[in-house]
Amino acid sequence: MADIYSSTADGRVDSHYTGSNPTWALSRDATTGTFVSDSESSTSAFVQASRFNARGGGNPTYKVTRSFLVFNVSSITSEVGEVVLKIHGKSTNLAAGSIWGVKGDPPTIGGLATADFDAIDGFSAGNQMFGNATQYTNILNSGWDNNGYNSLTGTSDLRSDIQNNSVIVIVMTDYGYDARNIAPSSAQLVGYGAYFSDNSGTDKDPYLSIKLAGYGHKINTVIASSMSKVNTVESANIGKINTVD
Repeated sequence: MADIYSSTADGRVDSHYTGSNPTWALSRDATTGTFVSDSESSTSAFVQASRFNARGGGNPTYKVTRSFLVFNVSSITSEVGEVVLKIHGKSTNLAAGSIWGVKGDPPTIGGLATADFDAIDGFSAGNQMFGNATQYTNILNSGWDNNGYNSLTGTSDLRSDIQNNSVIVIVMTDYGYDARNIAPSSAQLVGYGAYFSDNSGTDKDPYLSIKLAGYGHKINTVIASSMSKVNTVESANIGKINTVD
C-alpha cells in the first residue's frame, strides 16, 4: 500500500461571469477563469455550481468552481490493483451537491492559472463531461463528511495512468450541474468545502491510497501490497510462491 499526497501546486479556479447578459454558458464554458488560487490551505468552495438572482428581476449570474489535485506518481511502475482518492472535507455554507473527479492536463508552467479552468481531457464547450471527459473517480451524490476524509474510488483509467505517467491531475467538479452541463433553475449555492496540501502538516491533505496488483497476503510478516519485488521479480508477475497462491 502506498499513500501519495497531492502537490502544493493543487488549488482551485473559479469562473464567475458578471458582464452584460450573463449566462450559464459564459461561466461554465469559459476558456479562462476569473479567479485562481494555488496557495490556499482550504476552501469552502472546493467545487461549486451556483446561481445568484439579480435584484429587480434582471438576469441571474452563475459561478462554477473546479479544483485541481496534482500527484507525482513516478514511484509507481507496477500494475495498480486499487486506488482510492481521499479528500478531507471542510464546513461550508454551500448546499450539498454531488462531486466526481476527471482527468486534467498538467497545470500551466509556473503553477495553476486561470487558463487551466477548462484543462480537462475530453472537455468541450456546450457538451456534458459525463461520457466525454475521462472519468477518474466514482460519483459521490451524498454523504460528504465536512469533518473527516471522504473516499472516492478510482477508475481503471486512473489506475492505468498512475502506472504509466509521472504526474497525474485530478480535476474535481460538481457533477449534477457542471459535469452534466445543466444550469441551476433557481437561486442556490451548491458544492463542497475541502482542504488542499498547503494546509500545515499532512493530516488533512488530499492523497491517493494505492494498492498494487498481485498477491494479497504476507511474506515474512511483510504485507504483499507493500512490496514491489520478490527476488528481483515484480510482484504483479508472481502468481505463486513455492506452489502457494
